[in-house]
Amino acid sequence: PEVSRRTLPALTRQRLAAATEEGELRLALVAWRRHRLAERRPLECSAPLCFATDGVTHPARTGLMSDVLDKLRGVRAHIAVFPELSLDDSEFAELQQLLATDTRRYPTLVVCGRGHRPNGERHVNEAVVLDAGGRELLKHHKMEPYQLPPAHGGLLEDILPASKVPYSYLDTPVGRLVVNICRDVRSDVPMVLNRLLGATLLVAPCLS
Repeated sequence: PEVSRRTLPALTRQRLAAATEEGELRLALVAWRRHRLAERRPLECSAPLCFATDGVTHPARTGLMSDVLDKLRGVRAHIAVFPELSLDDSEFAELQQLLATDTRRYPTLVVCGRGHRPNGERHVNEAVVLDAGGRELLKHHKMEPYQLPPAHGGLLEDILPASKVPYSYLDTPVGRLVVNICRDVRSDVPMVLNRLLGATLLVAPCLS
């Protein structure tokens, strides 16, 4: 895929530069929405023996996203990472809206996995990087599909690598940031690109 350098907003750059001055980069891992695999909401797949999902069958309790952001602000997290396939469309919209209406500087960057989304006849597994105001800075599409264990049917994730989707990165005061999703970190193409780019900060949302 074509490599694409994304621009870091001046205010975000300033806030991350403060982390280098403090000598401490605070990363927060968000275990969003405890659930069993059987509680994932399935999507219809045209390919045989494949699976896709866009969220959890039971709704999140009211105020959960706001509480999570309050926790992240309380620990002054520079980068917060939600799991792979964690946010459905409404949860992602709520996250963006809450970030946009709060002027506090933390979390400075939020990396979140979104539920599978239709992409022609197949689906896309996407992770997005947001700034503190909820604006999208970077998007990554997962390249290597995951296969469920035999106890869960052995189905293959209904995604296909898309060479037309740019492989994006951000130059930040705390390093050159790239996003991979789950098995991308062991997949040939992302590994080669990460080395060619000289990536120093690899953020990898995983379903587990």
